[in-house]
Amino acid sequence: MAAFDFTPLLRTQYEAELLIEYQQKGSYTRQATWVKPVNQANVARFRKLIGRIDLTMKAAQAEIPITGGQWDKVEVSPTAYYARSLIDDLQEADFTDIDSRRGLVMAQAMGCGVKTDSIIFTAARDSLPTAQKYNSGTADGLSMTLDKALWLRGALTKAFVPLMDTVVFISADEWNELVLTPQFANADYVTDLPWVAGAQAKRWLGLLWVELPAVPTDGTDNFCLCWHRYAMGYAEQKAITASVTFVDDRDSHQIIHKMSGGAKRLWDVGVFEIACRRPS
Repeated sequence: MAAFDFTPLLRTQYEAELLIEYQQKGSYTRQATWVKPVNQANVARFRKLIGRIDLTMKAAQAEIPITGGQWDKVEVSPTAYYARSLIDDLQEADFTDIDSRRGLVMAQAMGCGVKTDSIIFTAARDSLPTAQKYNSGTADGLSMTLDKALWLRGALTKAFVPLMDTVVFISADEWNELVLTPQFANADYVTDLPWVAGAQAKRWLGLLWVELPAVPTDGTDNFCLCWHRYAMGYAEQKAITASVTFVDDRDSHQIIHKMSGGAKRLWDVGVFEIACRRPS
């Protein structure tokens, strides 16, 4: 048996710290996405607007005509994901130290965040119409340029996508190219949004530009994604939980981390992709 009962400590302090770390810094894409919990059928239902609502006139006592715009239902089901860690009995005393425990908390929260980012990025790119892509999925030999940024800004405006709550996710490669552009370099850093703490973020061209450690890539090109919050839906049953048990034959405590999530694109015209060549 273990020298002391370590399980209650992890079930309280560790899980609380893990959830806070994940919610604050685990996934930046989740913070920029419409998130809903699932119902008893393990499905989250989102509503998307098809078309645009236009106003019109009517004669006195006449019926008000339907002038476009219909609400459609989109169902999203989450998938469960797991990660397992073992803490040896001899390491437990060290793990009760707040700094040692925080190292594991940050690592696991980051792992769950990367998985969440991957789920949302995959859904954003899945069968995305060609009209929503710059270079149609193949970079023109250039990284992120002013022309590409202006194309994105214009495409959003033409599609009547509100710039507020629209976020552009780029990698360090594109960020390093943009800071050489005076217009971007002179833009103010964003410091008033708690969810971008720990990341580089700027408000430019009316959009929020956020640097991520990694965006989708095929090894040659990076695929930067931009979407409005209500253009992407993310369903989750549990954000992240930790189950702790003692394994006798390993003389260790086993921590099983679990999260469940699923994503779908709700609004095609609210999602854009820009292909950028990776530096050689």
